[in-house]
Amino acid sequence: MELSEIYKILNIIDNQEKKIIENYYNTHKSEDLEKYDELLTIHRQTYNYYITEDLEAVYEYWAEPSPECNCDICQTLISSKKQLIKEIKQKLYEKRRIEFNNKIKKFLQRINYEKLTILDYTDRLESRLLNELRKILRGPFDLANVQKNRKFIKYWGEECDKFIALYSVVRNALLTKKLIGLNNGDETQANKDYDYLIRYAERNPFLAIEKIIKTYHPKYSQQKAEDIERKTKNIKQIKEKEIRKLINQSINIHTYHDFFVLARRLKRKITFYMGETCSGKTYLAHNILSKANNGLYLAPLRLLALEGQEEQKKRGVVCSYLTGEEQDFIEGATHLSSTIEMINLNEEIDVAVIDEIQLLGDAQRGWAWSQALLGAPAKHIILTGSPNALKLVEKITKLLDEPLKVIKLNRLTKLQVERKPVSFHELQRKDCIVAFSRREVLQIKYDIEKRGYKVSVIYGGLPPEVRREESRRFNSEETDILVATDAIAMGLNLPIRRVIFYTTAKMINRQVVPLTSSEIRQIGGRAGRYGREDIGYVSAFNSKDLENIQKAFSTSLPEVERANIIPTLEHIKIISSLTGEQNIGKIFRHFKKYVVIDSDIFCLADMDELLYKTEFLERIKNLDKAFDLAVAPVDIKDKLGMEYYKNYVAMLNEDLVVPAPKISELGNKNFADVENMKELESFIKVCNLYNWLHFRYPENFKELPTCASEKRKAVDLVIEILSSQALMKKCGICGKALPLDFPFSICNSCFNRRYNKKRNRKYYK
Repeated sequence: MELSEIYKILNIIDNQEKKIIENYYNTHKSEDLEKYDELLTIHRQTYNYYITEDLEAVYEYWAEPSPECNCDICQTLISSKKQLIKEIKQKLYEKRRIEFNNKIKKFLQRINYEKLTILDYTDRLESRLLNELRKILRGPFDLANVQKNRKFIKYWGEECDKFIALYSVVRNALLTKKLIGLNNGDETQANKDYDYLIRYAERNPFLAIEKIIKTYHPKYSQQKAEDIERKTKNIKQIKEKEIRKLINQSINIHTYHDFFVLARRLKRKITFYMGETCSGKTYLAHNILSKANNGLYLAPLRLLALEGQEEQKKRGVVCSYLTGEEQDFIEGATHLSSTIEMINLNEEIDVAVIDEIQLLGDAQRGWAWSQALLGAPAKHIILTGSPNALKLVEKITKLLDEPLKVIKLNRLTKLQVERKPVSFHELQRKDCIVAFSRREVLQIKYDIEKRGYKVSVIYGGLPPEVRREESRRFNSEETDILVATDAIAMGLNLPIRRVIFYTTAKMINRQVVPLTSSEIRQIGGRAGRYGREDIGYVSAFNSKDLENIQKAFSTSLPEVERANIIPTLEHIKIISSLTGEQNIGKIFRHFKKYVVIDSDIFCLADMDELLYKTEFLERIKNLDKAFDLAVAPVDIKDKLGMEYYKNYVAMLNEDLVVPAPKISELGNKNFADVENMKELESFIKVCNLYNWLHFRYPENFKELPTCASEKRKAVDLVIEILSSQALMKKCGICGKALPLDFPFSICNSCFNRRYNKKRNRKYYK
């Protein structure tokens, strides 16, 4: 059969279709018309779906793309399947969100919801609302299981808010009516029941009235709870006992160090440079590191990691820089300076320096030092730290059966506690005042600047870029005095002549907690930088604080008793395989609850922040991804940071492209206001989080240049505000500008108006 006859029989006139038939005809010499017809069908389906942008059809058809159609479009679809699916999902998401809200809008218009009165609030209306939502959601599921509507319904919008508002009004009216009947007309008891039940109703926005009453009303719930408790108690006990047994058989805390396989294969030696602050520990460690063929410096802070890179460059070493949020990889680099959490446990090196080893005992971050000491794959490990970590280091090296050499160093400059407290009038250049809250630091800055001094500030919430700039200004003597929190205690090289404690106590969870001897000595030890000062001085503003300082320097430091650890990713996967659990939050809780930690070397780190973040990771079943997100650098007390974190997690789970944060999203605010500047500082942390996620998921967090530009704007703005002495605070009622040292949160005028209003109300009563 000739090719022209096939064209005629199949009625083919399109040149692209002719080319497909011709290719197959030349290669197979087949006269099977059904095969040619099948080829045309495949081509037309794929081609038509693509060119018409019928997204849903493409998405459904995509499971089996046929490689037999050789046209350009079909081959493009097949070869770039993964990328196109992502584009389709993104467009599909927007399309469905609009459709979803339009359906709800039409339904609300259909029932004329704005003109409904209390007489219209009936069981029938409630049922109609719920049934309509089920239809819109296309699901037969029980709407009572909807927790926090925006988490469940991913296409949420303004129309949904209207729907919820209407349903809440209907539900509350019906609930009141039914409770009055249930209590035989006793409105007082009905109101009490209403106040009790409405809490449960608000947790589940679509929970039907009958279900609320039968599930939570005391009349029904007590009996039901007793029945459930009896049935589940024995089952739960048996299950927990079995889980505990399985986990403890597989995870023995006494062999925790064996999980670091590469380090255990190496014959490592460990050197501990031990001494007080300003004894040259880190300097000597950098000297040894620079002579190695390759090596790693592990710092507790980003600023110290940057200093580490500069120290190696001074010694003629090509050194890269890496933190969770930044990276500077230099071609031909043999060394790396990084924050301690970023250690690579799978790359063998010659020398690794672990700075501030006493932080093994820190309840929040100590796990990173434990991980580095146990797992750093280096032939020579160099530790630097204070003497109070020696006994614990000796225990760990004995456990590892690795030789330990201890080199004791003395302080290079004298340190002297002053005999009398100082006053603000006695401040001098190169003084550093240490307070323990952001508010105090900014207020002290304001007080000192009124006396004609130029001031730098450093506190924990300040972005590293700003801290770096403030440190530079103080180092280069552009400013006279430094006001800081205990953020300076971690080895920052600053030309401080005298450290003055504003107080020797700090607020932790709204409680006043005295500083430990170790904290006082670590902070006070920053005074007297070697090469600039012969003597460092430590003082306070009152006699009681000065007495505490003298006592701290006259007693020995308390020993670091145990090294903090958290479960590794390997532990997480073991527990998951034993229990079948994919929720990383539950796996962490299993570890915390069931693993017996009876070691005199290790203890479990504080996992509260970690567990809190896992509450937003329930839908992420990939344990590697969930573990990454659980340890992501976000402060759970930072409201703005947590809002962005939740959004990023949700969009990453949907495999969507995440837009970079923009400073315009904060609104048009005066950032010189203390509270608004705090929001600006939080925004910079959000940018750091975006960077951190970009390095792990570059396909989802693509807009790194935009993020860097927005972050730079925010950093420059904070630096400008701090250096221009423009900071202020506002009255919480009228918004009037107040000086930073104003002792109250509202101005005198607003206070007087409030006071007079209360007095008049009392008089007329």
